[in-house]
Amino acid sequence: MVVNLAHPPGASPVAKLGSGIQTMIARCPRPLLTVPQTSSSLASALLAYDGSPKAKEALYLATYIAGRWDIPLVVVTVQDRGRVADRALREAESYLERHEIRPTMILKKGAVGLSILETVVEHDCELILMGGFGNAPAIEMVLGSAVNQVLLNSQRPVLISR
Repeated sequence: MVVNLAHPPGASPVAKLGSGIQTMIARCPRPLLTVPQTSSSLASALLAYDGSPKAKEALYLATYIAGRWDIPLVVVTVQDRGRVADRALREAESYLERHEIRPTMILKKGAVGLSILETVVEHDCELILMGGFGNAPAIEMVLGSAVNQVLLNSQRPVLISR
């Protein structure tokens, strides 16, 4: 499903609650491509990977896209709140190499959404791939999420795996 993201979800919990994109991400059984108003050549991609089931779906899509389109792939894993990021990064690298994709692997520490956005800019990536929400919708609204932060602040297309 492709959606023009003319109005990304707001930053406040009330704005998130009323956001149609939140509902689509939570309920759409297919990957969702959000496209900002600016266009891009999609000549490079970034995969935000944490090892979760939804991130694994994004890994499979990233592998296909990087191999089929023959574009560079950057994989970023962010260590946040004590998660074991090294293992997730090695898992992604191993999978990609088995499919003859040679990615740039990056491990960052800090806030997940900000780290993803920084990496996009640092490596001039034109497409972001990531898994959907990892928590229940109510928790996502209160605590926020990397998906919301990326959608709110990115000027690049974002492919969200469900």
